[in-house]
Amino acid sequence: MRNIIFKLIILSFCLLSNNKLQGFQYKTPLVGAYYFGGWSGYNKLISEAYNINAPSHLTKELFTTYKERQPIWGWRDDTLPIMEKQIDLAHKNGIDFFSFCWYWKNDNEKIDTVKINKHSLHNCIKLFQKAKNKGLMKFSLLIANHKGARIKEKKDWIDAIDYWVKHYFNDKQYLIIDNKPVISIFTDNQRINSFLPEINEYIRKYGFNGLFIISNGYYSKDSNFNMTSIYNIREKEPGYSLQKEYKDFIKYIKLEWEKVPYNVPFAPCVMTNWDNRPWETEEKKGIYYIKNNTKLFKKQLLNAFEVLDARKEKYPMIFIYAWNELGEGGYLIPTQGDKNYKYLKVIQKVKSDFIKKF
Repeated sequence: MRNIIFKLIILSFCLLSNNKLQGFQYKTPLVGAYYFGGWSGYNKLISEAYNINAPSHLTKELFTTYKERQPIWGWRDDTLPIMEKQIDLAHKNGIDFFSFCWYWKNDNEKIDTVKINKHSLHNCIKLFQKAKNKGLMKFSLLIANHKGARIKEKKDWIDAIDYWVKHYFNDKQYLIIDNKPVISIFTDNQRINSFLPEINEYIRKYGFNGLFIISNGYYSKDSNFNMTSIYNIREKEPGYSLQKEYKDFIKYIKLEWEKVPYNVPFAPCVMTNWDNRPWETEEKKGIYYIKNNTKLFKKQLLNAFEVLDARKEKYPMIFIYAWNELGEGGYLIPTQGDKNYKYLKVIQKVKSDFIKKF
């Protein structure tokens, strides 16, 4: 009986009326991967030091000590052919959508659309929207909303909605649930929660039923969010460099999932790894994980599917950290150290095995 009920849940998710999912037919829970746009722009310091055209977030450590993280197409990903290649790779290996990191300008001030339009971290979204094969996937936004990109007041969130509708939400490939554009919000969720009803009412003027908003771990009784997830699951930092094993990390991740009450809609976040050493400074070091492998990653991902099954989520969804967080050690793309993208290939296998159970 439990299997029959879960089948019906998935079927209802696939067949939502009025084309509210814009024709995208789901046979399994949705799997999304966070996409970081730091492999565009220009880093003058690294470029001059190594005579290369360095993207904004390439560091000396990444270029030298961690060169196995270099993508097979090079450190830059800011061309249409490379984006189309990534879309093909993601689609063929079970990724249903990219959740692109999006950044407000100016920090804690009113909107500056010129800066937002020119921001190199948004180039990846523009390329996705131009890609001839973008119909293979959906996309959504992860609103960074941290220091340097914080949206401060309710009126600023309304300005942001105007911008998102104009540039993203009316794109046929934007991820929409129940006629609500999907966004995730990183940090400051408690304050934002207080004015979410007004934001949802505001967007109705554009013909939407509101926003489908995913919090970053905020699930208090007063929550106005549609769902909760986590951008990247992290243990408490000790304030110094600390090496741990990935097998212990995934145990911690599972415990974090279990903290979310069953009456709260939840999308598990699966971590490929966390190793931020290429971006660390002498003053700021922390935990990193070793001995990560595809067997353990597969176990974690399968556990995430099982969590969705057990919880009977109305909108079953999984987020993977990440598609290309090369500086933080979380990535699925083919690199010099993993030219056969072993982790990415695990996803379609797990999805296929999971659906065969039903």
